[in-house]
Amino acid sequence: MVTKLCELNIAPLSSNILSPYPNFIHISAQMLYSEGIGEKLAGSCWDHNCPDFTVCERSGDSFACILNVDPKKRCAQPAPTIPFASVNSYNESGDVAVYTCNAAYLSGSPNISCRANGEWTESTLQCEAACSDHPPKRPNTIAIFFTSQVDSEVLYICIKGYRYRSGHMVSVCQNDGTWSTNVTIICTVAVNCSASDLPDVFGTERDYNDTTEGSLAIYECKSTYIYYSGNFSVECQENGQWTTISLVCLPTACVQTTSNGYIYQGNLRLSESGQTCLPFTHTLSNYYDISKFPYDATMDDVDNKCRPTSDMTPFSRPWCYVQLSIFPLKRKWEYCAIPDC
Repeated sequence: MVTKLCELNIAPLSSNILSPYPNFIHISAQMLYSEGIGEKLAGSCWDHNCPDFTVCERSGDSFACILNVDPKKRCAQPAPTIPFASVNSYNESGDVAVYTCNAAYLSGSPNISCRANGEWTESTLQCEAACSDHPPKRPNTIAIFFTSQVDSEVLYICIKGYRYRSGHMVSVCQNDGTWSTNVTIICTVAVNCSASDLPDVFGTERDYNDTTEGSLAIYECKSTYIYYSGNFSVECQENGQWTTISLVCLPTACVQTTSNGYIYQGNLRLSESGQTCLPFTHTLSNYYDISKFPYDATMDDVDNKCRPTSDMTPFSRPWCYVQLSIFPLKRKWEYCAIPDC
């Protein structure tokens, strides 16, 4: 126990204390204490203040400030709530609480102290209105936000393995420093699609990282194929099935055989005998109609390249003219030496 003596200033006494003892100018401390007057000195040693966590008690012929409490337990923790602020820390002995504003600091001291009577001092801290850093929780979600100031928003999204089904996804910090409670987002377990059910698309490669609901499988044309039409991805749906894909990639180094015939979209301009192909756009050619070349946009794209044509059913293997004449019977053509895919 720590003891600190303090002298009592008992003279001159005020009239209300002298009244029971009219014949005395000086009264002993012992008499004041024994007559019940001394208890008025408790906590202050009359004119001499005792430190925090001590009380003024009689010690022989004098009084002393005596430490008789555990300062860590003197004031209740957590410390009192201050609007728009949070307790950041306590000092080592627990008799000072330090606050931090949730948003902007306005004025006042961030600290309050524990009095000897076990009560915290009044705070003067003023903080800008803000919400706590702990917005309302929703099952199977995470809350994303950057500030907690008034009018700031929290966005709720489903955690991995769960999918959004319905409900409002945003909470707003209101003027009274509370988050709005109209968040009704519902996330349930995501279904899984089978990787073996992913569609095969000729001339493509595909890539995917996940097969749960909402995940995508991405397709792209191989290096020896070119894009012709269609979408590049499929998505795993809520029913556990992949969406359909319409991607078409055309071969540029080989001939693809389909139920409609042959497909080739390369740049080869030599016949199988090694002769240079003549342009389909030549005035003596009767294949100057773009409709006969199903995978080219214009006749300039066709030029003198080896091509299958749609005037045959199924489409022919790629071919080209090697001799043109005003006489149809003297026109010559050959297939092109292109390997099958």
